[in-house]
Amino acid sequence: MVKQERAAHTRQALVRAAGEEFARGGYEPVSLSRISKRAGVSYGGLHHHFAGKQDLARAVVAEAAAILRDEVCAANGSAPGDGGRGALARLVGSTYRLVDRLDRDAVVQAGFVLTLDISGPDLGENLREQWRRWVEEILDEVERAQELGAGIRGADVATAVVAATVGFEALGVRDRAWLKPDVVARFWRLLLPRVASPETAAALHAAGCPPVACEPAV
Repeated sequence: MVKQERAAHTRQALVRAAGEEFARGGYEPVSLSRISKRAGVSYGGLHHHFAGKQDLARAVVAEAAAILRDEVCAANGSAPGDGGRGALARLVGSTYRLVDRLDRDAVVQAGFVLTLDISGPDLGENLREQWRRWVEEILDEVERAQELGAGIRGADVATAVVAATVGFEALGVRDRAWLKPDVVARFWRLLLPRVASPETAAALHAAGCPPVACEPAV
């Protein structure tokens, strides 16, 4: 059991180190020797766990995809909007969690960087597509629950949300100021009064979402 735990710890250290390297430079410039040095693992130890750089990059993207699915897209009470009820509140909370993860989690950063890096291999996952599909699905749920204002389509709101959040991610690669909660709050203060039904906007406002006043539409 101790040996298995040590092996799992070593593998996780390699994935974390690879994420930090890939997040900074993309796929092509990163060497396995740099990753092993950052992880504090011998070159031979690295190859015990991963066949090569592509295998390691695939593991980074897979872990980032799991974080996106299991933590970012799951309301857990930790973000603005999680205190409210309904699918729109879940979406709002998830946008905050996404930006927070992109700001502080190198594996998630690398997952997005690697799936856009055309110089790298096909890694089997596309985090932007995963995020887009989830946003479209939850906004379909929002529309069915009649949480949107009259004449507002979930698909149209999804376009705005995906464009904005992926834009924050892309801009945040060079300027981390784009990956702060106040940026997300400004976006929702602009959008929510225009797309939410008066009842939904009022409920979100009562739940403190966004953190700075968002008056319901009249």
